[in-house]
Amino acid sequence: MLVFWLMVIFACFGLRAPASPIVLIVIALSAISLSSTMFIILDMDMPYEGVFKISSQTMRAALSDMLR
Repeated sequence: MLVFWLMVIFACFGLRAPASPIVLIVIALSAISLSSTMFIILDMDMPYEGVFKISSQTMRAALSDMLR
């Protein structure tokens, strides 16, 4: 649903704005920024997998200390 609404917003901006290189660059940079943000949010949904990995070693060390 979020992707659909973002497509609608970008389509509205693209249809209403005059065709100039600056407008195209701004729309492209906005699309890249939003897609990067969505990728990072989806990648951080699984913290122990993916591009941005969090080491589970500190959690295991804390758990072993709590169990002692």
